[in-house]
Amino acid sequence: MKTMAASNIGSYEDRVKGFSWSLSEADLGYKPGDDINIAWYCTDRVCKLG
Repeated sequence: MKTMAASNIGSYEDRVKGFSWSLSEADLGYKPGDDINIAWYCTDRVCKLG
């Protein structure tokens, strides 16, 4: 039987405790109600940042 390496982030359950999208939203400049254009977030926004 093949054994798998241990996760490098530890327990998933422990990792997601206290998780909030608010940090990512703030990083992306997203505000509730804004449209989500994944192409803009992945490319245009990054280019605009330089």
